[in-house]
Amino acid sequence: RMLFQEAKRLGTAGKWEEAIAIVADYGREGNEIGEAIRFTVLRACTRTFQSAQAWQAFRDLRDKHTAAYNLMLVMLSRTGHLHQVEELVQEMRAGGVPLDAASFTSTMTAYGSAGDTVGVMRVLSEMEAAGLKLTEIEFGAALGACGRNGDTARAKELFAMMRE
Repeated sequence: RMLFQEAKRLGTAGKWEEAIAIVADYGREGNEIGEAIRFTVLRACTRTFQSAQAWQAFRDLRDKHTAAYNLMLVMLSRTGHLHQVEELVQEMRAGGVPLDAASFTSTMTAYGSAGDTVGVMRVLSEMEAAGLKLTEIEFGAALGACGRNGDTARAKELFAMMRE
């Protein structure tokens, strides 16, 4: 329990190297590293955009649930790795891991960063088709992508959808 609290404290403070080090030391002492601690390390690495370490922490997870995927999706979408975002979403679907609003929003962000407003609109439609409610967060992400990419036609389409 103390290890978890310390790893969480270090991760929250952006001290991912220290968080990884104390967890590694604990494991070298022959102790079992639980999933909560592994997830905490993943969170520390993704929030500080430590891609290689985040991928390692993600691979180390035994139970890859929606929240773990979302940490990776957020990091990858914010760093312009659309292809990796697409691969993770595909992996989630293939593995029966449900996508939630954060999964879809991160995916829209990745498409927007890549300048693909058609992709943004497709993801928005997929989210709606999945039965998830579109909120100001999703519309904001889509509108932001359209604005950054000068796609006024799709922005107008979004405004029309919002009025419905």
